Amino acid sequence: MARYRRHVSGCRPPPTAEFYRELLGLEYRAGYEPPPAGVPDDREWLTLHNAAGWQLAFQQPDCVRPSTWPEGEVPAAVSPRHRGGHRQELEQHRDRALALGATQLLDRTDDDDAPLYVLADPAGQPALRLRRELSDGQLNGGPRTA
Repeated sequence: MARYRRHVSGCRPPPTAEFYRELLGLEYRAGYEPPPAGVPDDREWLTLHNAAGWQLAFQQPDCVRPSTWPEGEVPAAVSPRHRGGHRQELEQHRDRALALGATQLLDRTDDDDAPLYVLADPAGQPALRLRRELSDGQLNGGPRTA
């Protein structure tokens, strides 16, 4: 049984799944592999996974409106998070996601209370939050509390 499951709805499951496969190092579940080169890829449902139990499923519903985040009309659908200790590490993750087709929506890495990047996947969904971990003494100018 999967330890982590997430479902993504979007107009173009194959390219969106390929983005996450590359970004997160996942594999296609047996039976969900892409067709051979030159054959149209019209899959409406597919699943990625890894040995640690992650599953990420993609489906094409009848209608999906792109998110309008940070405006509230259509919220973000998915929000995988990565937390790291150093700004350089987050910049490396951000740069890799951008190279794979993500779009940067927000750069709040200079905010002492909530330093983060928000990126949209190639389908336009604000789906990635990259956040720096704050050390003791950084959070609100004082020690962290549990």
